[in-house]
Parts: sequence; C-alpha cells; structure tokens
Amino acid sequence: MSASNCSTARRGIAVALGWPLALTLGCASSSDHEGGTDRTGARTLSATEDADPWRGLERHELQLDQKLLVVKGPKGVIGCPYLNVEMFALAGEACAIIEAIDTAGMLDAPVVAVSPKARELGIEIGMSGRAALDRIR
Repeated sequence: MSASNCSTARRGIAVALGWPLALTLGCASSSDHEGGTDRTGARTLSATEDADPWRGLERHELQLDQKLLVVKGPKGVIGCPYLNVEMFALAGEACAIIEAIDTAGMLDAPVVAVSPKARELGIEIGMSGRAALDRIR
C-alpha cells in the first residue's frame, strides 16, 4: 500500500470508529490493497449475522494483505495485530489484541496483548476472545 493510501485508510478507520486521528495502525506491505464496501473501505457486519456474541458491539473488517479486524464496544476495542496497543495505552484507552483471520475467529482465539486500561476491565493475555468481548460491552 502506498504511503498515501495507508494514510487515507488510517484516517478513514479512525473517523469511522470515532477515534482520534493520532491513533496509528500498522500497514502490512507496500502493495496495493482493495477497499471494502463503504467509503472508508471497512465492511461493517450487522448484529443479525451472529447476534449473541456480538450484541452491543460494532465489527469492522478492512481488507489489506491481511484483514484489519476491529470490534468496538462501549468500554474499549479488540482488534488484530495491525492495531498498536501502545498507542491505546498512551491514550488511556482499553485495547486487546487477538490474532485471527476474521472477526468470527476472534471468538475462540486467545488475547495476545492488552493495554493497561483493558487489564483494568479484567482482560488478560491468554483469555479467549469471547471472554474479552464481554468485558468491553
């Protein structure tokens, strides 16, 4: 992805999720990527696709070389390793990182990194994504 496209994707995601534009997202490579279905390139999944575990949460997938995955709840964010957990820590926000290939895979995958605020919510490294989702609700 070019620096310009990467920057545009970062801004689009930050605006769509209501984050400060200073939030940094890592870009996987220098190749071009296809966008998603809305103006930011993000595909928002409806709660009706899997109502129970996603109740009260927003799910976003952005297709890059790998998918950028973000689940936003009232108390914080759970995402893939594209997100920079250290930036969330600096901002005092709750963030947990889960390695998965899609949002459905996040349910059973373990948490691999957390911000201090996420730890305050009871999210710990090694716990399941499903348990972490309950704590950001």
